[in-house]
Amino acid sequence: MYVAAALGSRLAHVRRCFGNLRFSHCLLLVMASAPDISSQVTLDRIHHSPPPTAPPAQNQRATRLPQQQLHTRRRRRLDLFPDLVDVTRHHEFLRVHLNEKGEKLLYITHRLDKNGFDVRVFLVAASGFLTDSYILFVTNTVIPSIMYVYMHDKPDQAATFELWMNLSTLIGSIVGQIVFGILADIYGRTSLYGWELVIVIFATFGFAFTSEGIAPVAVTPQAPSLNLKTAFYCWRFLTGFGIGAEYPLSAVLTAEWASVHHRGQMLAAVFAMQPLGQLCAALAGLSAISIVDRIHNVQGDVRRSGIVYTDSSRVAVDRVWRGVVLFGAIPSVIALLFRFYLPDPGRYTLEVQEDIDRAVKDTDTEIEKNALWAWPKSLWPWKKKLTAEEQVELSQGRETRRGTEDTADTASTQPTDAEDNDQSLSDLWTYLWEERNWTLLFGTCVTWFLLDVVFYGLGISSPHTLAVVWADRALPLTGTQKVDPWNPDPTHPNDTIVDVLDRNSRRLIYTSVIGSLVGSVALIFSMNWIRRKWLLQWSFLVIACFLVATGVSMRLTFGSKNWLATFAFYVVCQILFNFGPNTLTFLIPAEIFSTRYRCTLHGLSAASGKLGSVLIRIILHESVRKKSDQNAFNQQAVKLSWTLIAFSVVMALGFPITKIFLPDVQRDQRREDGTLVDKTLEDLSPGLSAAERDNQLLGALWFREHWPSLLSRNRRRGAGNDVSRSPSPSNYSRPSHDHERSHTQDGSLRHEDPVGEHLSVASVPESSESQSSSVL
Repeated sequence: MYVAAALGSRLAHVRRCFGNLRFSHCLLLVMASAPDISSQVTLDRIHHSPPPTAPPAQNQRATRLPQQQLHTRRRRRLDLFPDLVDVTRHHEFLRVHLNEKGEKLLYITHRLDKNGFDVRVFLVAASGFLTDSYILFVTNTVIPSIMYVYMHDKPDQAATFELWMNLSTLIGSIVGQIVFGILADIYGRTSLYGWELVIVIFATFGFAFTSEGIAPVAVTPQAPSLNLKTAFYCWRFLTGFGIGAEYPLSAVLTAEWASVHHRGQMLAAVFAMQPLGQLCAALAGLSAISIVDRIHNVQGDVRRSGIVYTDSSRVAVDRVWRGVVLFGAIPSVIALLFRFYLPDPGRYTLEVQEDIDRAVKDTDTEIEKNALWAWPKSLWPWKKKLTAEEQVELSQGRETRRGTEDTADTASTQPTDAEDNDQSLSDLWTYLWEERNWTLLFGTCVTWFLLDVVFYGLGISSPHTLAVVWADRALPLTGTQKVDPWNPDPTHPNDTIVDVLDRNSRRLIYTSVIGSLVGSVALIFSMNWIRRKWLLQWSFLVIACFLVATGVSMRLTFGSKNWLATFAFYVVCQILFNFGPNTLTFLIPAEIFSTRYRCTLHGLSAASGKLGSVLIRIILHESVRKKSDQNAFNQQAVKLSWTLIAFSVVMALGFPITKIFLPDVQRDQRREDGTLVDKTLEDLSPGLSAAERDNQLLGALWFREHWPSLLSRNRRRGAGNDVSRSPSPSNYSRPSHDHERSHTQDGSLRHEDPVGEHLSVASVPESSESQSSSVL
């Protein structure tokens, strides 16, 4: 009976992993890879009692064949099916090293959880994200300067130029997020980490040193030898390509190197570099224009001559924007020096590359390097210092006091299963479609899409939007006075280029940067006290309400002394954006997907967001086109107020999408200090099946529970087929988690390891085993 059960389990597992093979091939694979039945019984953890050894029959040898002869026989059988050789070798590797992989993964996660907040990994990831944010938002200074220098006699081309400067960067980001996300899963995280900065540095220098070539000297003006706008678009596309690659690489590397308790804080701290980079770009613009004006006296020269454009002023402003752009390459070079020396996370090396020794070695080396950053707790409040006993425990590689208060910041003390699937298109299809994890991908893509539609649609970093918000006096309704294209504010028509650049940077800091920084810092320190899914869905709804209030306020107070009300609403919206969806849509995709495809799916989610920003930029350009007169400015204010109200509907859609399609990444438990217990990446990597084990109804199950009438037809049609894959509420069993965790008398968390709770990759559902046994 034990032999039949073991063969049935093996056959069911092979057919589950390699479903495209014939039944005879699967049977041969079972015979070739598992000649010893007792080893299979051990793999399936049927170890409550050892299987009885049947006495040998008469005239039958009681001894096994030598190992070499067994190996020869297996090779002869596999020669009949050469397409199974690679499959069998991989299956044999898993059969032999399965227990070792599980133990090493448990050791790696335990060491990472004891490591606390990894300052070194944070600084490496944050430095690149800071640089990319700086280069992305430096256009607030660059675009008006380029218009002043090269388009002072072409005002009709200014609006189109600004649109395509932004679109080329965003389209490049989409391509970079997808390409680097896929390549990082195939070739390794750090194999590409650093090359995106090389691309950004190269594109930054190319953009800063772009010129229009030589214009032929002739009576009739002729085009120069180089199309300057085309060159700008190409360099910005390449810059966006490198910036887009930063999203999946930095997010996934940070998540996989972080301890489970500090994972959310590290990811939020990395994303906080976006408003900090925006602040650096604004300060760099202020400093550059101040220094150049002091040296060349641009403003005094323009006012004395009475001419807006002079040769000396154009030369000085040209130096301003080129210097501001080149300054962004300095932190990129510094960050680049550290990125090539950061190893792949132990999780990826073990589960995907299957290099057990290197995974353990890289983890130990990184933790030893992070020990050099053991700053005092007063300087780094979330940095946890290990006691002498814990250091001895880690050095010996043991897990004493499992589940006590000292290890309560980790759920990885539970037995951990390493993944055994190879990366392939068929496996990705199985993971997304057959295992229904497309539900989670749909949730991350749509929420990021909705966020970026509103975030980039507000154009808060655009000088034209800031001019509308800060308009403190009304303009004549019949005004036709032309305004220079580089001056976005018709209420100050006589300002020089120095005044415009200075005003743009200050308005950006007051309206956007300060609020974004406040929201990011608040989220970092409250990350472990608030449920991330709850915060995401309700922040969508709260922002929607504030957008309505902002639109109404702009409609009523535009051009009046009460404009500060609109300004205050804008600042509150920026705080809520970074306290909620702007950070969480970056964070959650780095947690909920499998290690094999974490970078790919994070890149697809980020690319969906940038796709929304591209679409809304085009729509607003056609509907709220910028013109160089006072009537256009008044109309822009009216259209922007209605746009804000329309955006509230878009943000409100994020509430049901988050609720229905995204899982919880934290447990229904709190520690003694009140912080929530995060789930490990290994707990979340199965995707939808892990959420269902935690009694979460997502996707189709949620609709079956709440709106049964909408799916009644599908229920009748697939009642006999879909019960096993998509159970309805009537037959959906809600597993109890009392056996997974319980509380000790002092209130700390204690994790138990019931037999059979964490099965190996060779284990299969009970129904599959019974079916296979009956077939045999």
